Amino acid sequence: AFPPMHQVDTLIYAAPIVPFVIIGGIVGTARLGAWLSARGGGRIWQPLLGALVIAGAVTAQARYGYLPGAGNHTPFTVSDHDRRAAAVIAQIPADAKVSAQDKLNPHVSGRETIYIFPRMEDADTVFVDVTGPAWPQHPNDVRATVDDLLADGWGVAAADDGYLLLRKGAPVTEMPPAFYTAWHADLPPDAARDDVRFAAPLTLLGHTVTTDEHGELVTTLYLRADAPLPTDLGVYIAYLDRDGVPIHDSLFYPPVATLWYPTTSWTPGTTVAMRALPWTLDADAFTLAVGLYDAAGSWPDGPRIPVADSAGKPVLENGTLVRLGGYQRTPSGGWTALPPDAPPATVLDAGFGDAIRLLGADVPATAKAGDALPFALTWLAVATPAQDFSVFAHLVDSAGDKVAQLDWQPHDALGPRPMTGWRSGDTLTDAQTLALPETLAPGAYTLIVGVYDWQSGVRLPAQGTNAGPDDVVSIGAIQVEAK
Repeated sequence: AFPPMHQVDTLIYAAPIVPFVIIGGIVGTARLGAWLSARGGGRIWQPLLGALVIAGAVTAQARYGYLPGAGNHTPFTVSDHDRRAAAVIAQIPADAKVSAQDKLNPHVSGRETIYIFPRMEDADTVFVDVTGPAWPQHPNDVRATVDDLLADGWGVAAADDGYLLLRKGAPVTEMPPAFYTAWHADLPPDAARDDVRFAAPLTLLGHTVTTDEHGELVTTLYLRADAPLPTDLGVYIAYLDRDGVPIHDSLFYPPVATLWYPTTSWTPGTTVAMRALPWTLDADAFTLAVGLYDAAGSWPDGPRIPVADSAGKPVLENGTLVRLGGYQRTPSGGWTALPPDAPPATVLDAGFGDAIRLLGADVPATAKAGDALPFALTWLAVATPAQDFSVFAHLVDSAGDKVAQLDWQPHDALGPRPMTGWRSGDTLTDAQTLALPETLAPGAYTLIVGVYDWQSGVRLPAQGTNAGPDDVVSIGAIQVEAK
């Protein structure tokens, strides 16, 4: 379903109830006026009722109307893409029988016959824009329909900036270079810089996260082939929750550029804008993750392209999925990047083994029995750890006895951070909560942490600031109060 269809203040889908709303308003106002007149207040209340009706109309227009300055007003602009459409439309003769996409249909008026694509019947001309959503077809189906037509005696009469004009009997079946300019774009100044290099060779220069005219989430990647690409690649875009599980991804909604502009056709050095299909995300925050794979297969099953240089960004799934950053919803319905982690309150210089350093911690000075104790660890990867080690936190009393415990795999504010995905120089803040027993006696306690092999239970050797026996590091003293 298309979520804006379910909103009464946008688009046209609520239009059938408008006459009833108007009639109801008139009848209701008349009845209220009659009721007030019967009580001797007609002369006073009639002007007030009129003012109330006018105020309601003005308020509704300001919030939901389409006049300039109103809530739903959208200023119309003519883009270069629009102007190039006009040049293609001018090539359609008046006696043509045209099947055009819904959004293009009004612009081909004046021809002998017009159908909404993919309805064909006796059509001899097809006009489509393949650069975005293609209601009533899925973009995959648009590509399949065009391929079927080209294999059945149709040809390319014109193609420019993602617009495609097909005509029955036209001899050319290949797209001209001008067709692919729809996906050529410079990296916008306000884009997030990524500079992630894949082993393809291909570089993800940056990305933008925006909303379209219907408020749906749109992500655009800016990619560059650094050398001729011998294999067609697919692009996987995922919106992950804090557990690393996709809220939505591109498995069944691939960017249309991958359907029409194969990577083997890319010119090295040219920036290609890869725009995800719009989506209404049922979440208030997400983490953006991207990967490449051999287009002959699929992301879950086919060969993936490793990340050669993540530019300091976390890499998941055996080095094939790079996390680009986290985003949260704004009050206006847009999206903004999550802020970076604050530096730790307590600075440490401790280590576990040769690859893992503990730079700092955040631990509250007091807590109450039965509450959840929040704390955070700031890690530094000296090198990539040999395996996915686990972390433990123990709350111990003055005698060194354990009274509460937590074990976990590292995690930052955006999602899981398994240690085999750490790269030399990576830092992350791992925030956790430790449940305190209801019966915990008031007094002084210490929070200690360590790192261990979850399969064997063997701990990594601890050294440095506050390192103690049993390969643990003390990160803070806590005074527990009675509940």
